[in-house]
Amino acid sequence: MRRLAIPPRAWMRPNPFKVYEFYKLVLPSGLQAEHRVLDLGSGHGYSTWLIAEKCASVVGIEPSVGAVNSARRFSERSRRGNVEFHVTVLEQADLAVSSFDRIYSFCVLEHINNLEMVLSTAYDILKPGGEMHVTVDSLESVSDRILIAKHRQDHGVFQYFTTESIKQAFETSGFEVMEVQPIMTGSFAAKEFEKRIRDKYRYGIARRILTVCRLLYTDRFSPGESGIMLVLRAKRPA
Repeated sequence: MRRLAIPPRAWMRPNPFKVYEFYKLVLPSGLQAEHRVLDLGSGHGYSTWLIAEKCASVVGIEPSVGAVNSARRFSERSRRGNVEFHVTVLEQADLAVSSFDRIYSFCVLEHINNLEMVLSTAYDILKPGGEMHVTVDSLESVSDRILIAKHRQDHGVFQYFTTESIKQAFETSGFEVMEVQPIMTGSFAAKEFEKRIRDKYRYGIARRILTVCRLLYTDRFSPGESGIMLVLRAKRPA
């Protein structure tokens, strides 16, 4: 898809958890056509490009040189001019104060060991009234401690979050927390996620769509108190 410069779509991602995560975080976030957006931890730029279709401009920052090079190569083959990528971490990015309307971050904060500094920088670069929308790994519904340890090692997780710990981290940095919500709740999500931890379980397109639909159904009609991830929405007070 990248070689042909075909615009990405969320459902093209092979991991249904990431498909659902994107829709659950972005669609209710009030993203507007005039917004300037930061994608914190943009990786290979997949979510960055999807967000760019809905707003004025997006800056993706990512410490991995390889990931940013991949994102830039795709940018060069496309005609979308409202996306840029930088190899950096947020606290060293030298971004202007009060310059962004939205910050998005997809399961990045759990990998950061200087979270207080990062959130303080995020607060400063948001415009007054600007919002930060993030997902973080929780894994509260996974009971197998050995699998959690494997996930932590495989993915370089510094800390898993609870509703209270992620809320406290943002409030300490001055944010007004609007919502913290567990997603991918219930036994089905836990069992499917455990499969991915064990053997990077792969999904065909049909199975991918069915899995996303089942995750959606569970969260909507029988939500649990704990899940695989948390969604947090916070704003810099006006």
